[in-house]
Amino acid sequence: MADSNHIVNVRYHKNGFFMTRAVFQYDYGQVLKFDDFPDLPDAFEMHFAKKGADASVTQIGLDGYVTIPDALLQDAGTVSCWLYLHDTLADGETRYVIEIPVTARASITDEEPTPVQQGTIEQLMAALSETAERCEDALDDIKEMDASAVTLPSGSEATAEYSDRHLTIGVPIGPRGEKGDKGDKGETGIQGPQGPQGKQGVQGPRGEKGDKGDKGDPGIQGPQGVQGLKGDKGEKGDQGEKGEKGDRGDPGSNAINDNAGSGYTSSLWSANKLTNEFAKLAVVIGTGSGSAKIKNFSYKSGTSTITVVNSSSGVGSFAEGYSTTATGMASHAEGMGTIAYGNSQHVSGRYNREDSDDIYAEIVGNGSSNVQRSNAYTLDWNGNGHYAGKVSAGTAENPATVENDNDLVTKKYTDGLTDISPKISVVNGVMKAVTAISEGYFFMNGMQLYRATTDIPVGSTITVGTNCMKIGLAEALNILRTLGAVLG
Repeated sequence: MADSNHIVNVRYHKNGFFMTRAVFQYDYGQVLKFDDFPDLPDAFEMHFAKKGADASVTQIGLDGYVTIPDALLQDAGTVSCWLYLHDTLADGETRYVIEIPVTARASITDEEPTPVQQGTIEQLMAALSETAERCEDALDDIKEMDASAVTLPSGSEATAEYSDRHLTIGVPIGPRGEKGDKGDKGETGIQGPQGPQGKQGVQGPRGEKGDKGDKGDPGIQGPQGVQGLKGDKGEKGDQGEKGEKGDRGDPGSNAINDNAGSGYTSSLWSANKLTNEFAKLAVVIGTGSGSAKIKNFSYKSGTSTITVVNSSSGVGSFAEGYSTTATGMASHAEGMGTIAYGNSQHVSGRYNREDSDDIYAEIVGNGSSNVQRSNAYTLDWNGNGHYAGKVSAGTAENPATVENDNDLVTKKYTDGLTDISPKISVVNGVMKAVTAISEGYFFMNGMQLYRATTDIPVGSTITVGTNCMKIGLAEALNILRTLGAVLG
């Protein structure tokens, strides 16, 4: 992280704008810092541009810090910054605007140093050379000690550090040697991920008209049309002659009164006890307006009476279960207290919320009464499903994997995304694991993001293609957007 002289704190100005202290022209390496900023996630996106410019530069910020591009500090003026927060992977919005004043100063010259300056430089070079010689002599003296040496960039000062009975000497490297012979060609690297699909090409010229095809097979017969209007009532016929009175029949134990004509109502009763099994047989198909339903019935046992009322008024509709209603054309209601109001709609469960706007093709109700109606699941005509609860993929023992762009992201996958803490050390360009890194976990080396492809034990050398892979800028941005959506 930058020292305090390079930290630029953000403060509120007015009308939704934020200001910072002024920075001088050519003051490179400046870092914006957000303290107690509202709704700022751990990872965020900032867009930088000179005020009035048409294009901006995107920088990714972490833990409240983001680096100001050096290219925008080469000229005096105002640098505009836009804090861009993502609601989902694909959507986002600009939340706040920040302005950074850049104060003009004298330009940096490329002129040759004066004799006095040149003398000072030569004195410094001589002192460095003398220091390097003393370090080389010291290295010969400590060969028998528990010590090690590391190289430092050319021009650096020599260092010495003693810790835990171990001496570490830092020696500046000498001048660059001659260029060596060209090495053998390395092995072909692992193929990178497939790039995004290109734009659709221009449509080609229209081809010549083909020959007329063979006549196709006859199509499947379509559904039967809606029943026609009822014809006019015919004239009443002459009353027939009264027949002879028949013999009186034996008294029966049960009686059924079927009044299924007008209104589709029916009742079942018994002079004695009517069993549940007999009541379940009260399932008939209605004849009015092409509709079907389980007819209304009453069941009486002792002094108690249970009445079931189902209504099927839509053309080609069907109502079954307990106190269900199917009013939409070709609709189907089942379960308890359900209402199928839309055309071709299917409703199950219990006490669903009525769809008077015909939005949904299927509804599963989970209400508790006529006055406490609710939906557990709905499926609209565009194929969009809506659940009142959560949706799980796979099982806890065998969670679903994420392979394609439109696969659901599981909790196990996002657990790997949320761990980007440093777990490595780098010595002479070689990465080693300081702590164990599990397969699928992320780590960083400088500004480069990596992902472990296997479990990496403590102390192991980390090599791209062997136990890890580089993450490109585009994929890293997608990961950060996913983190923004997961962490809120």
